[in-house]
Amino acid sequence: EPVLDTLTREFTQVYQRKDLGDKAVEVRTKIGEALVRATKELGDVTPKYKNILLNAFFSAASDPEDLVRASSLSNLGEVCRNIKFSLGPIAGELLMHLESSARDKAVEVRRAAAMVLT
Repeated sequence: EPVLDTLTREFTQVYQRKDLGDKAVEVRTKIGEALVRATKELGDVTPKYKNILLNAFFSAASDPEDLVRASSLSNLGEVCRNIKFSLGPIAGELLMHLESSARDKAVEVRRAAAMVLT
């Protein structure tokens, strides 16, 4: 649990770290990938942490970088797969997030939004 808390906090607050400079985008995408790997390791316990994980990836929807938005959607799809789509009340929020992302100016983000559902 402390690992997920730390990773999600770092993921959502990466731009506040002034020491990263130009590497912030790269660091944010790497932390997102680490979160996905952690959910694979958690296995059947992953649904217990779905809120903290999904909210972290939802937070990237307004990221100024297309790469981060697209990567986060890809990660979101992986997490949903890992929790076997047992979304419960978050399902509506997820669909609204995907609908918004499907209208993004960047084609990579729109493509990633479509891939979450496949």
